[in-house]
Amino acid sequence: MKLVINEFKEDTEVRDIFYKTIFDKMHLTLPDIKAQNFNRAENNLNIILGMLDLEGAAEVFTNSSQFYTNNINGVQISKGTYLGKYLCFSAIMYETRSWRDRELDMHFHKMQPDTHAKHMDAVSAKFANLHNLLAEIIKKLMKN
Repeated sequence: MKLVINEFKEDTEVRDIFYKTIFDKMHLTLPDIKAQNFNRAENNLNIILGMLDLEGAAEVFTNSSQFYTNNINGVQISKGTYLGKYLCFSAIMYETRSWRDRELDMHFHKMQPDTHAKHMDAVSAKFANLHNLLAEIIKKLMKN
């Protein structure tokens, strides 16, 4: 990625269009953070985290109307901003139905307690990683 960015050193306008295109594409191709999209969501956050180290990327990210626009409500933020889908992800039952169906519908009630605990720890680790990535992105944005 840095080799590509080095090619844009002379033309910051092209560099900024390149960044915005990547940020927009990730935003538009992730409809939600359901179980079937979770790996893509994690990958997107890892890409954003890495890109924010590149010269000019944080400015493009935060200056975009997809980052934040005045006078929008919480629903609009959660659906229409770069980080909204990640910030609104919660344990509310209707939001996590795909998780419940995929991760917990495996004869969960028949599992031995130690297997149950290992399974729940694995699911918990997935969520914790997502939250940690999001926290790191927010820290980087605050530094810039």
